[in-house]
Amino acid sequence: MSNDLAVKEFSASDIDLIRQVSAPKCTDSEFRLLLYQAKTLGLDPLTKQIWAVKYTDTKPASIFVGRDGLLQLAHRSGAFDGMESGTKMEGTELIGWAKVYRKDMRVAFSVEVSAKEYNHNQGTWLTHPKTMIQKVAEAQALRRAFQISGVYSPEEMPEQEKPPMRDITPDEPKGKMKKAPVHIHSPIIDAEATHKE
Repeated sequence: MSNDLAVKEFSASDIDLIRQVSAPKCTDSEFRLLLYQAKTLGLDPLTKQIWAVKYTDTKPASIFVGRDGLLQLAHRSGAFDGMESGTKMEGTELIGWAKVYRKDMRVAFSVEVSAKEYNHNQGTWLTHPKTMIQKVAEAQALRRAFQISGVYSPEEMPEQEKPPMRDITPDEPKGKMKKAPVHIHSPIIDAEATHKE
């Protein structure tokens, strides 16, 4: 499938697979909203650049874009001029920071976020707190710099609210969930931060 989803209609088979992989439990309206956002932003829900999560029947679904999806939007804009990010300690508090530069602006978009606001002492936050809080800062800075609204990164949500990984294989009945490995907590695979602290 082309990454230029903003100008391509989804096929019927694409739509069926997207619903299984990237929008389980969503209502028809919520699923249509995911497709709309995917086309508007030009992100591919089949490669987990964008996806929707329905936590409960009483709450609307949340639409997520991973940090790498936000970076793709920044690069595609033609105005992206780099990003710096890392972590620091202020007393006993772990802080994530990020600066995003645009070619058409003199001042960087700067963000600092405290780990205590996002770290719920579970999942990946227990083993890689610096990586996680840095990704939160990067996502927030990228959204501000490129006016990306209506979507959030999974690192900004509590671990218990993240969906399990879906592993659709040819031998697996449609809609059946496989239990995710303990070290995977979101539809994107967390990796060590690529920027120096």
